[in-house]
Amino acid sequence: MGPFAVLPDYQSNGVGSKLFENYLSRLEGISYFETFAPYTSSFYQNREHKLIKTSEALGIKGYWLRRD
Repeated sequence: MGPFAVLPDYQSNGVGSKLFENYLSRLEGISYFETFAPYTSSFYQNREHKLIKTSEALGIKGYWLRRD
């Protein structure tokens, strides 16, 4: 999956959740996501993904998440 985002005017209205749920419904097995935005990490964690690792490179913190 490539990056996707919701325009600010449409955020907090369930648009991102619906896009993400549609995407996940097409997956089989484990899914992994990597993000560099804390709010995106929370978005995934609120949707059954567990934070499995954080690391920092060049002053940017990364978050790695997994759903079984």
